[in-house]
Amino acid sequence: MSDSLLNEQREIYRKNFLEYGDTPLGVFWNNRETQYLRFERLLKNFNMSRQPFSIHDIGCGTCALHEYLLEKKIDHSYHGTEIVHEMIKVSLKKFNDIKIVERNILTEKDIEICDIGVVSGAFNYGGHPDKKKWKEYVFNMMNKIFSITSQGSSFNFLTSLNTFSHPSLYYFSPAEVLDYCMNNLSRFVILDHAYPLFEFTVTILKEDYLGKEYLNPVFKKYFP
Repeated sequence: MSDSLLNEQREIYRKNFLEYGDTPLGVFWNNRETQYLRFERLLKNFNMSRQPFSIHDIGCGTCALHEYLLEKKIDHSYHGTEIVHEMIKVSLKKFNDIKIVERNILTEKDIEICDIGVVSGAFNYGGHPDKKKWKEYVFNMMNKIFSITSQGSSFNFLTSLNTFSHPSLYYFSPAEVLDYCMNNLSRFVILDHAYPLFEFTVTILKEDYLGKEYLNPVFKKYFP
């Protein structure tokens, strides 16, 4: 199932990238301002003072997140997963200090463990898949990404609570995503729906990581 969905998605993203190139439009974003706002929300609940940290950007496009972190002078090591070969070629020409792999992480066996795993926009989908299969695929991806992080993961979704929708995109129920995360990944979940875009961000934290943020002995019983 994942291979067929990825093949369809690859062709949609590849066609769009060949038309618009290395721009926000080339990865289905309207502009850099909203793109950077998404990055801010994806990372805001991780302790950025713990530098350097490693980050795995799944569906990394042309590595705009890496560029964002460099502009913010946030020390990090960057790992990317991408399925569009042309995007990878452009990224490696721009940056010589990053690792990008063309792969399906659901079927890949040996994936490096990074501190943080993020997905920005890749769950929106630009096609007409079976809605039930797409949701199942996304939840499987969330499981896999969370399992290959040491601190946690962060994802953004188009929200079903909107005043505009397009038939080629998938809109998630915030309550359903929160319920899934709480019951399958971690009780330490933050759902952020408080920014202008018609979307939301979910951050899921590992218990070991959060425990190190609350070292006062009074909190010890909450981290068995």
